[in-house]
Amino acid sequence: MSAPLSLAKGWPFLATLLVSLVLYRFGIELLAALAAGFVLTWVAYRFRVATVAALSLAIAVPQLFLMIDVLPADWDVIAAGIRISDALLVGMAGASVVKVLIVKRRTSAERVFIGASVVLGALLLFAIVRSLGAYGVSAPGEFRFRYLILSLPLYLALVIRDEHELASVQRLIAALPVIGVMMTLPVVVTVKGWGVGADSRFYPSAVSLALLYSAIWFGISATGERARSGRGVSTAILLLAGVFIVADSHRSVWLVAALSVLVLMRYGFIRLHRIWAWGLGAALGIGVVGGVVALSGVNVLEYVGTRASAFLNPTADGTSYWRLVVWKAYLGPWLVNPVFGQGFGAYWDVYIPEFAARTTVFPHSLYVVTLVKLGVSGLAALLGWFYAAWRALAFRGGDQQGEMSISVPVMMGVLGVVGSLAYGSVYHLEFWSLAWMGVGLARTWRSPQGGGFWK
Repeated sequence: MSAPLSLAKGWPFLATLLVSLVLYRFGIELLAALAAGFVLTWVAYRFRVATVAALSLAIAVPQLFLMIDVLPADWDVIAAGIRISDALLVGMAGASVVKVLIVKRRTSAERVFIGASVVLGALLLFAIVRSLGAYGVSAPGEFRFRYLILSLPLYLALVIRDEHELASVQRLIAALPVIGVMMTLPVVVTVKGWGVGADSRFYPSAVSLALLYSAIWFGISATGERARSGRGVSTAILLLAGVFIVADSHRSVWLVAALSVLVLMRYGFIRLHRIWAWGLGAALGIGVVGGVVALSGVNVLEYVGTRASAFLNPTADGTSYWRLVVWKAYLGPWLVNPVFGQGFGAYWDVYIPEFAARTTVFPHSLYVVTLVKLGVSGLAALLGWFYAAWRALAFRGGDQQGEMSISVPVMMGVLGVVGSLAYGSVYHLEFWSLAWMGVGLARTWRSPQGGGFWK
C-alpha cells in the first residue's frame, strides 16, 4: 500500500488524536474557538458580498446612533466581549490566508503587499504573545479592538473575485452612509434637536468621513461613458454630505476632504481650467449648505473660521492643545521600549506635566498608539503596508498624452489610503477608508493592466 493512500485512510484517526490532545491540554474553549474560526472562514470565503454587507451594517449602525445613545452597550456582543464585527473580521482574515495559500500566480504588486501584510501581522502577533503572561486576554482584546480591522482591505483585495462582486461592494459602501443618515436623522433630531456645534453633533466623525467618500464616489461616477449615477443624484448626495461635514465640524474630516480635493485634482477628476463648468454649481452648493446650517442660528462663516483656526494655531484650541500635550507625554512610555513597544493589553495611563495630572484617555492618534504599543518597528511596518498599497494603486501608467489613467474604484482606493493616514493623525484605523482602499486594490489586481508600480 502506498504512503499517500495509507495517509488518506488514516486521517480520521489522526484528526481524532489531534482533537483529543487539544481538549486535554487546553479544554473545550480553544477547540470551540478553532471550530468557530473555521466556520467563519468558510462563510467569508464562500459568501463574499454578504460578508461585506454584514460587516458594513455592524459598523454603521452603532456609528449612526452614537450621539443619542439609544443602543445598549452590548447589543451586538456574541459572547465573552466578542462582537459581530469581530467575528466577521476573523472570518475575513482566515479567508485571506486561504486565498494567499491556494493562489500561486500573482503580480509583483500583490506579492509586495502580501509580504508587507505578513511582516505587519508577525509584529502584531509578537505584540500579543509577549503580553499574554502580563495581561492575559487583554492582549488579544486590544489587538482585536485596534488592529483587527486591517483584515478588511486585505480581504477585499485578495478574495473579491470579479467585476460584478466589486461593483456590488462599491454600491453598498457608497449608498449605506447616505441611506443610514436619511433613515436615522428624524430620530437623531427628535432626541437632540437641530443644534450645530462641536458640543452638539448629529453624528461622530466616522459618519462624516463615510458621507465624504460617498459624495466623492457618486460625483466621479456620474461622469464618463460608464456613469454609474446621475448628476442629480450625485449633487443631492454632495449637498447632504456637505451639510453634516460642516455642521458636525469634525476637523479630521475637513483635513481628509482638503487632501481629497488635491488628489482628485492631481489625477484629473477636478480640472481647474474647467472652473466655468463647475464653479457656479459649487458656489450655489456652498450657499445651500451654509443656509441649512444657519437654520440653527449660528454665523456659518464665523463658526467655520473658528473651528478651522486650529490648523494654523493648534495651541490656541483646547482640544488640539490637549492632544499635543498628551502625545508629548506618551513619548516617555514609548522610550522605555522604542523598538518593539510595550505590547498589547496595558491600560493607557500617563502623567501630563502641563496639566499636573494623570490621564487614562486613549491618545487619539494612530501614530502615537502604534509607537507606544508596537514601537518604531511596528510603525514602520504599518506605514510600509500603506506605502505598498499606495504604490500599487497610484502608479498605473499613463496614456499616450502622458496623463494618468486611473479608474473610479482605483481612485477611491488612493483616497482611502490618503484618508487613513490623514484621519489617523487624530484618530485610529477606521472602516470606511480601509474599505475603499480594499476596493481600489481589488480593482487594480483584477484589471487587465493591473500590477501597479511593481508589475
